Amino acid sequence: MRTINPQRAARDALARATLARAEADELRSLPIDDAAQRIKAERAKQQQLRQRAAQRAQQLDPFARESPRTEPSREGPTLGL
Repeated sequence: MRTINPQRAARDALARATLARAEADELRSLPIDDAAQRIKAERAKQQQLRQRAAQRAQQLDPFARESPRTEPSREGPTLGL
């Protein structure tokens, strides 16, 4: 289990808040239509990144298969010793 470093968490939160404030200020300075287009583009980009991450996780998960693997069936005299 990984321990949380409070100083690092606080520093990361401060950096995210500063970035969010800067982005909000930039959006406020734009005309409404331009700001709306930028927000839509950013949301689409984030959705695409989430989908890629989910697809990659599914590809890496050996237990998440769409069709179960089946062993070749053996019939007749080859089955016995």
